[in-house]
Amino acid sequence: GRAGWEAIRPESAAGPACPLSRLRVAFSRAEPARKLYVQHLLEADARILWNLLEPADDAARGAHVFVCGGTAMGRAVVNALAQIARSEGGMSATEANEWVHDLEKQKRLVKELWA
Repeated sequence: GRAGWEAIRPESAAGPACPLSRLRVAFSRAEPARKLYVQHLLEADARILWNLLEPADDAARGAHVFVCGGTAMGRAVVNALAQIARSEGGMSATEANEWVHDLEKQKRLVKELWA
């Protein structure tokens, strides 16, 4: 449940070698009046996420995104990433979709989805 996730601290999530500095979780059923989904958190953190995925320093490799859950959620996350590429990266819709596809080819976007 939610209480278990709130107890996880970023430094304990993947060990001390992991550069994870923030853990965000979404619970769509926690508050029935206000549904909070993963794509909402991505959109809220669009600039931060863009800077992690496409760092200004060419020597940096860029972040990886792991998406686990239902297929509808996975599609919504992919759409949110493409929207971030448009809003933060100045890409056209076609370029943004190609960028997301390139993330997958580079294994920087990994999806484990089920119906």
